[in-house]
Amino acid sequence: MASHMDTVEIFELNGTNHSDTNGSSVSTGAPYVIPAYINIVGYLNLYTTPIIVFFGLVGNVLSFLVFNYTYLHRLSSSTYLAALALTDQIFLTMLLVGPWLQSLSAETPQGIDGLCQLQVYFTNVVGFLSVAYVVGFTVERYVAVCYPLKRPEFCTSKRAKCVVISLAVFACVFNSVSLFTNGIRDGYCAPLIEEHMELIMGFTYIDTVVTLILPTALLIFMNIRIATKVAYFYSNRQVMHTASSTDKLTVVLMRFHNGVQTVDTGLLTHGGKRLRRTQVKITKMLLLVSTVFLVLNLPSHSMRVYHLVVTSKREGYSVSPLEWALQQIFQLLYYTNFAINFALYSLSGQNFRKALRRLLGKVKYKANRFFTHVGTTMRRRSVWSRSSPLPDIDTRFTP
Repeated sequence: MASHMDTVEIFELNGTNHSDTNGSSVSTGAPYVIPAYINIVGYLNLYTTPIIVFFGLVGNVLSFLVFNYTYLHRLSSSTYLAALALTDQIFLTMLLVGPWLQSLSAETPQGIDGLCQLQVYFTNVVGFLSVAYVVGFTVERYVAVCYPLKRPEFCTSKRAKCVVISLAVFACVFNSVSLFTNGIRDGYCAPLIEEHMELIMGFTYIDTVVTLILPTALLIFMNIRIATKVAYFYSNRQVMHTASSTDKLTVVLMRFHNGVQTVDTGLLTHGGKRLRRTQVKITKMLLLVSTVFLVLNLPSHSMRVYHLVVTSKREGYSVSPLEWALQQIFQLLYYTNFAINFALYSLSGQNFRKALRRLLGKVKYKANRFFTHVGTTMRRRSVWSRSSPLPDIDTRFTP
């Protein structure tokens, strides 16, 4: 995945270059005055980024623990969400130690040959995986909602783990080209455009299709289908009768396929009814996550495609201050995508909130037991030291 951390740094405005608050070069001639919003956006990027990173790091740790160490780990979708939390965590860490510190003119790994390539490589890998895992759990929800009879076969934890690992391997191989197309230029980590122009442009176009156009089309299509099915479920569910001798319910589900109305009748126990409600709640939560993902990613991706198209058609094209400012704002939205999932889970996921409370309760219980044990041990040692007689010491001087 082409690095979304790279920002456009040069404005050619028929003048000399000066550095703004974000470490970017802004070309200004004698009669030209830098627009006030350039500095405002620069400061916004400088001070907002660490806030996003801080809340994202805390939220992703909690999300990873909830999806791995509570009863939610039994759900196949939790495998994707735990992997997503891990990749988001790595991305935010890379963001903090790379571009943000570099914007402060601090010494960063990006300024060291070798570490520069690794930082770009791992950033691209986890950025790719973030998109892939969102598409992965959306595909799973699409199968579960639109083809419920296939859910037991396709929506399993084992299959989800295989998909997660396979995507990780593919991402590592696919983005390996960035190890050879980036290097140190003028003290900064940057693409080696002069040396690898054709390779960089070709990879960028392929990457745009793989990480932008195809996922966006899939997510929009599947989200519309899922939202339609969920809305239809709530508006058309009908309970036909309740068996007097048991707790079973006869549920008639009205489905339309190719314009032909069919009726599926089945008996659901209270446990089955709870399972169905749980599936619908999970679907609503994941639908929100994937929709927010699109909203936060599309502006940055669209700006990237715009620059690709304009650069290929206009020789000597230079970025205007307004375009730079928009790109910086869209970049912040893109960064927010890696930090917001915990808030979305907490707001829309009742099961997530319940699992989080149980997890924090266990942590509090174990912490209390630990400190109680430490306090008891220290008191026992204190009592033992006071009750033990001191040995007699002969203070007489012996020549």
